[in-house]
Amino acid sequence: MFSDWRQLPTASDAVQMGNLIWRGIVAWNKGNGSRAPHKGYFRHQCEYIVWGTKGKCPRAQHAGPYPGCFDFPVKQSDL
Repeated sequence: MFSDWRQLPTASDAVQMGNLIWRGIVAWNKGNGSRAPHKGYFRHQCEYIVWGTKGKCPRAQHAGPYPGCFDFPVKQSDL
């Protein structure tokens, strides 16, 4: 589930209330092209992936763990 910082606690609760095992949060860095707020605030550059599983977490078939942060820039022209 994708969420921004405002709904992160609710998203985390929803995963657990949906009878999923809460596994964690991964950051999505949208880069400097993301929407900039008024001066004096932090840029809205990051969203979060809240994830969980039903039952055991399947073992990955690759050699290492999944990335803990994804860097996929958002361009203003894409919006």
